[in-house]
Amino acid sequence: MSIEPMKLFFKEIKEPIETAMTGNYAVAGGVTQTDPDVICAFPITPQTQSVEGLSDVVHQGRLKAAFVNVESELAAMSYSTAACAAGARTFTATASQGYLLMSEALPMAVGWRVPLTMLISARAFNAPNLSIWNSWEFVLTDYGWNCIVSENVQETYDAAILSVMIADASLFPTMFVHDGFIISHSVQKLSLLPDESVLSLTAKKKRDTINTENPGVW
Repeated sequence: MSIEPMKLFFKEIKEPIETAMTGNYAVAGGVTQTDPDVICAFPITPQTQSVEGLSDVVHQGRLKAAFVNVESELAAMSYSTAACAAGARTFTATASQGYLLMSEALPMAVGWRVPLTMLISARAFNAPNLSIWNSWEFVLTDYGWNCIVSENVQETYDAAILSVMIADASLFPTMFVHDGFIISHSVQKLSLLPDESVLSLTAKKKRDTINTENPGVW
């Protein structure tokens, strides 16, 4: 369970904080501070702790987001795209084979110009056997998504925030990527921003959305 490392995010962060945590929990904290409306979760190693941490902050009442446990990575991307098209700030995460399973829906998010964000915890595709090595071949098939790459825990926390800013400004979905296991599970020092600073950087803006009362696309 992730309760202990996520306790920092159970209440408002009013001042800068110096701490240490893994890359996955740093992502969960950064996403928490951007105030998402919908989180779509399907666990796959090595990103699982990121959505696990977010489930904790939702359970504690810190976030009023809808935390949706879906049945597959394809469902996670389909649900995320639809929720974002309807106006929700949306986050999901995946790795390796999960990214491949999502691939049918990834171009749809680009074509619909939805500013959803996604963590990729980089892990090799199974070719042919199950692999837990870090690998980056998936970036060759980004399907038109914006892509941010992080080198350490601080950068992956920053990217969780920056990805929202870029997605909202460009109206394109944005993935941010860190090394699976090397960053996702390594504990490193981390500087956290106050919530007020993050919310000022990621303030929600009015955009064109699907009319959920009378939906239609063309």
